[in-house]
Formats: sequence, C-alpha cells, structure tokens
Amino acid sequence: MILRLKLQNWLILFLLLVAYTFAFAHVKSYREGLRKGEPLLYLPPEEVLQIVSLDYKNLVSELLFFRAIVYFGDKLETRIMPNWHWIHKALDASTYLDPYNIDSYYFAEAVLAWDAKMPKEANKILERGAKFRNWDWYIPFFIGFNSFYFLKDNKEAAKWFSEAAKINKEVAPIAAKFYYKVNETAFAIAFLKKMYEDAQNENVKMSISIRLDALEKILSLEKAVDSYKDKFNKMPERVEELVKEGIIKDIPQDPYGGVFYLDKEGYVKTTSNLNFPSK
Repeated sequence: MILRLKLQNWLILFLLLVAYTFAFAHVKSYREGLRKGEPLLYLPPEEVLQIVSLDYKNLVSELLFFRAIVYFGDKLETRIMPNWHWIHKALDASTYLDPYNIDSYYFAEAVLAWDAKMPKEANKILERGAKFRNWDWYIPFFIGFNSFYFLKDNKEAAKWFSEAAKINKEVAPIAAKFYYKVNETAFAIAFLKKMYEDAQNENVKMSISIRLDALEKILSLEKAVDSYKDKFNKMPERVEELVKEGIIKDIPQDPYGGVFYLDKEGYVKTTSNLNFPSK
C-alpha cells in the first residue's frame, strides 16, 4: 500500500515536471515572438486611464507620447507602415490626460496628418490644443493648413489661419497669401521646413525630412511639366518624356520606394502615395 502511494506520488511529480517544462518552453517562445514582432498595442478607454492615473496624469500623458514616438521610430527605421489606429488612440489619450502636452500635438500634426493621412483625426486632437493652449499660434495654424491642404476646406482654413494671426501678427502675411491662388506643393514645402526647424524629436525630424525630400522632387517635376507645356504647347503624357526632351536629366527616386508618374490631368503622382509599404 505504501509502495503504491509512493509510486503514485512520483508519477504525479513526473507529470508536473513534464507539464512545467512544456509550459515554460511555450511561454518563452511566446515572449520571444512578442519581442520580435508587434508590441502589445492595447490601450484602455480614456476615462479608465484618467481614473487609474490619479494625480500623475501629466506623467502618463508623456509616457503615452514616448511610447508612440518610440514605436513610430522603430517602424520608420524598418520602412514599415505602423498601426496608425493605435498611434491616433495613444495621442488622443495623451492629450485627453494632459491637454497642454505640446509634444503630442506636434507629433499629431507631423505624423497623423501627413504619414497616416488622417487630417480629420489630427484636427480633432489639435482643436483640443487650440482650446487649452489658447496662446499658442502653432495649433490653429496647423489646423488651418490641414483644412486647406488636405481637406480642401477653404472656409475652415481661413477661420483657423485668422485665429493664428490674432495670436501672432507675423502669421498674417501667410494667412493673407492663402486667399490667393498658391502653389500647393511649394506651400507644403515651406510649411514643412518651418516644422523641421522647430521640431525637437529626432524621429519627427526624420519623418519630416523624408516628406520634404519627396515633395521637393515632386515640385521639381511639376516645374519640368510646366516647361514642357511652354515648349510644346501641350501636356506630357508620361514622366519619361521630360527626360527624352532634355528638360530633366533623369527621373528622381521616391524616398518612399514608389515611382513618379503623371495622371490623366498631368499632375505628378507616385505609386507609393507618399507612404511606406505595409508589412
């Protein structure tokens, strides 16, 4: 009887060891897979974050910003499209917890409006900043630019450019220029150059510099198309014609990995749509 109990105990111990070894190996493999793959991107609702943050809302807000910027930087280095929905949610939560967090507003403009092509979502976050940071002319200026350049809403753009000009009189000439026909690509380049000068985070600066490179190449092609039209009194059908006729030496390379081409209306486009490919 005693011998049988001992055998049963040893058998149970053996089975537990086998189960532990299997479970440990499985968990280790899973954790390594997480490190190599996507990070855990879950975020609780903003109301929950506000409650659990207690008196550390500013700190949690900054941590959300840093988590978003590090995640974006990793994707930027690998030239892989990040999870824009999560970045938007992180920045929205960050500014919800601390509506004065300028880092998150700047990142929303530099990345959400441009790379993610989410200008409406970016403007919604920025409008929170315009309400709380009512001394900061950058916020309404960003909203005005997004409304004009991305959303093609001139009335909304005029409203926000005017708000920016009320805070900083030096913005008035830029706001006035909006009321005239402007070269949108050149306007975007000037806007991005100003953003690059003022940006503090290196990941943001890198993203802006890549965008600037692409837009400057597009602008050079747009000028070449105008030269072709002046010379031959017609629009070219393909970018290659600009090289063939000696207007440009070669077709520039899209930093996003795409190929520049002309659409049916003669506008310069790129197959990358000015974004890195998805994973």
